[in-house]
Amino acid sequence: MFTWRRVGGTPTTVVASVVFAAAGAVATLGLAYVLITVDGPVISWSGVILAELFLICWTAFAFRLGRVGVFVGPDGVRNRSMWRTQTLAWQDIRRFETQPANKSGSATRMLRVHAVWVLLKNGSELRTSLMYRDSAALRPPSGLARFMDNVAGERTSLVVSERRCQRALRDLRTAHEQAVQA
Repeated sequence: MFTWRRVGGTPTTVVASVVFAAAGAVATLGLAYVLITVDGPVISWSGVILAELFLICWTAFAFRLGRVGVFVGPDGVRNRSMWRTQTLAWQDIRRFETQPANKSGSATRMLRVHAVWVLLKNGSELRTSLMYRDSAALRPPSGLARFMDNVAGERTSLVVSERRCQRALRDLRTAHEQAVQA
C-alpha cells in the first residue's frame, strides 16, 4: 500500500517526466520490435545498440525525475533526489526551515535559490530537493544577474514557485507536529 504522500502538490515536472518516460518506453519497445521482426540485414548494429542504450537511459532518467521530491509518511520524511533517497524518522527531526540552497558562495547563492532544510536533533542538517527562488528574484535584475536569471530560472530546473514551497513547508511542519504528538 502507498503510504508516502508528496508535500506541496504535484509540480509540472512530474507530469512532464511521466510523459517523457512513456515516450521513451514506447520508442525503446518499438525499436526492439522492429529489430526482432526485420527480414533484411541491419545496416549498423553499433548504431542500433547506441540508439537502444540512449532510449533506455532516457526512460530511466525521466522515470526517476518524476519521483524526485519530498514525501511524508507514518515513518517520517523521505527526500528523493536524482541520485539518492533518504528517509528520516520523525523522532530524529527537530524542525524544518528555509535557507539558501548552498551555504557557500556558489551559483545557487547568486541566483537566490533557497531550499527547505531538515534540522536534526543531533545538530546536523539535510537539504531537501524542494527548492524555490525567493521574492527578491521577482525584482528587476541588473547586470550579470539578469543573464543568470534567464539561464537558471524556474523554467529550466526543479525549482518550484515560492508559494508551492511555502505550502510544502506548512505540510511538513503540520505532519511533524501530528507525528510527534501521536
